[in-house]
Amino acid sequence: MARSSTVPRPENRYARVKAILAAAAGDNTTDYGGLGRFWELPLDDLIEARLFGIRLIAPVIHACCSDGMSRSASSGLIQALRGVVPFDGSRFPPFMWGGSRVADADIDFIADWIDDGCLPDARVTSLPLPQYWHRGVPKKGWVLPKAFKAFLIPAAAEQLVASLNPAPSAKQKAAFLKLAEERKLFTTQHAFFCYVISCIGYTDVTPRPDDQNRRAMIRALVDSNALWYPLRYSAEYHDAQGQSGTINEIIHYHFPSPDDMAQILSLNTFRDFGGGNASHGKLPLVGNGAPFGSPELLKTIGPELLEGLLFSVANWPIKGQEEFIERFKKKTGEPFLTQDALCGYGHPSILAEALEACGAADKIKVAEAIRAMNLTTGPAAQCFPGPIKFDEKGRRVDVPMIFAQWQKGVPITVFPTNLALATAVWPSV
Repeated sequence: MARSSTVPRPENRYARVKAILAAAAGDNTTDYGGLGRFWELPLDDLIEARLFGIRLIAPVIHACCSDGMSRSASSGLIQALRGVVPFDGSRFPPFMWGGSRVADADIDFIADWIDDGCLPDARVTSLPLPQYWHRGVPKKGWVLPKAFKAFLIPAAAEQLVASLNPAPSAKQKAAFLKLAEERKLFTTQHAFFCYVISCIGYTDVTPRPDDQNRRAMIRALVDSNALWYPLRYSAEYHDAQGQSGTINEIIHYHFPSPDDMAQILSLNTFRDFGGGNASHGKLPLVGNGAPFGSPELLKTIGPELLEGLLFSVANWPIKGQEEFIERFKKKTGEPFLTQDALCGYGHPSILAEALEACGAADKIKVAEAIRAMNLTTGPAAQCFPGPIKFDEKGRRVDVPMIFAQWQKGVPITVFPTNLALATAVWPSV
């Protein structure tokens, strides 16, 4: 199937939809179950048209498990153009019957037209992103680009069904996997949960933040789409009484304007904007200095928001220190070893080595012994990457820069690779 369109672009979107279908049908006179050249029907008739009982354009469903922008995915026309069940050859062949297949870009155009309400006179425009984001029918909350919507990928769906407790039935598992296979899109996590409960039939999930099934489902959505995040552009807003509405109804402005973008860029939590790790964003989150790896940071922020944070540091636990690390944790009760503890043990050990070398408690002789040392073994060397060796200005030499990354609640060395205790995880692209 062609990926790009070859159909001329009339200004009217509805006219372009008809032109795309007409071009693919050509001169063929296929009857389409009595509908004939259905794209030439009056628009109201086309919206209600059925092909062997299948609605070519799905109705707008107001149930909680419906997702406003997924109307096209439920439409027989889009299913037939894409060649998915039941138009995959198992029951019917793909469209166009007796003609040619429609380019992917043109199918997406028709799908967008359906999702935007099948408007009869909407113009085809090339809009700047801030205008494009609130196109369509705001009353339906259609303000979210598809790339930012929630969905499941097969790998995440497999992991999800394996982690749910109680385990889903065989039918429910198949429904989760089908959801991923068809790449059904959800504007909000609320819509996803409603779909899981009402359509898949898995009811062992609650709105409680500590509900493990809820957390597993959100994690699966985040793992599936790095651009989606529960707090980002949710396209579903609630007033003080809990009534849902659009951002323009609740906050009284369209989104995003230049002022909105300024607010986004000043967010207190960079993760909410799109930064972070392989799970939460496209942009890596990078810092510098040992405070980025402190246990106090873990207590304050929590492991989920820290996950993937990469930071550079002069000293951090490395390969070869495993036994030392375990002794430290057992003796202190701390969750992990840090630069502060390594240096707190290593610096006095350097001083002890110098005292042993010069044999006198003389500060001049001790300083000279430190400048002359080249330690690769012993307690002092165990606490630092590289040898304990100094240049003529008193600076250590042959010392690598350490990079650590938060992984599963622990800041662990990932570079240099010969000293690393784990492999770095990068944002998905």
